[in-house]
Amino acid sequence: MSAKTKKEKQTRERKETEIYRKFESYQAWLDEQLIPERTKRNIDFCEGRQWAAATDRTERMPRPVFNVYSYLLDTKLGNILGSPMHVNYISDTTRDISNKFTRISEFVRKEAKEDHYDYLTAKNALLVGTAFKYYYFNEDAIGKKGQYKGGLRIENIDLLDIAFSDPTDDDIQNQKWII
Repeated sequence: MSAKTKKEKQTRERKETEIYRKFESYQAWLDEQLIPERTKRNIDFCEGRQWAAATDRTERMPRPVFNVYSYLLDTKLGNILGSPMHVNYISDTTRDISNKFTRISEFVRKEAKEDHYDYLTAKNALLVGTAFKYYYFNEDAIGKKGQYKGGLRIENIDLLDIAFSDPTDDDIQNQKWII
């Protein structure tokens, strides 16, 4: 292995170690705030697991579950998603061009299945308290007609799988890094 390749490998390993340390530090902050426990409790409650584990004294007792929270969650989701999001381009001078941009925007939304990801994001936000959606350009994606290579794709990110440089700052633009 050449000296240059060895140095590049060491530099890459240092950067990877630094990124991992930042992620671990953020995870420690989440643990201090009891976020993993609260997230699990919220999900368990919504899915009907409100009761503690059965003991010898309580194993024969009925454990009724009337899940009002799940009903409220579904109702709230319906209210949020009842007005679908869309982008409407408006131009003071040329209406034709703005209409074309609006149609292109709608096509890209449908191809990326944004309505599906909107549902997942809203449900996760209501259930856990926050949600993250990541938009990216995938060069390997092929459109519906197969004429063009590449396309917009969306991914939902779990609360416990993302890290911010300053978790107390609400403005995403102020973050020095996001892992």
